[in-house]
Amino acid sequence: MLQDGGWRPWQGYKGDFRVHQFDKLEFFVFSVPEDSWSEHERLISIVEEIYRRLKLHYRIVNVCSGELGATAAKKYDLEVWLPGQ
Repeated sequence: MLQDGGWRPWQGYKGDFRVHQFDKLEFFVFSVPEDSWSEHERLISIVEEIYRRLKLHYRIVNVCSGELGATAAKKYDLEVWLPGQ
């Protein structure tokens, strides 16, 4: 797991809650190729369990292939509903 900071150049964006500076946690797994899909799903289940224990409302979005970067074959966005924002 890696804690990292990030920046977004949002200007005049309306809709979702967006901030210019944010913290994020990134998960990494080293595995043999034949286990990579199951390891990817395992990481998602870990995050889901954290959200459930915190009683957060969330959804998992399977990102379409047109939105993936050059090195990605599959990607999920895990979105949390924060009613106070």
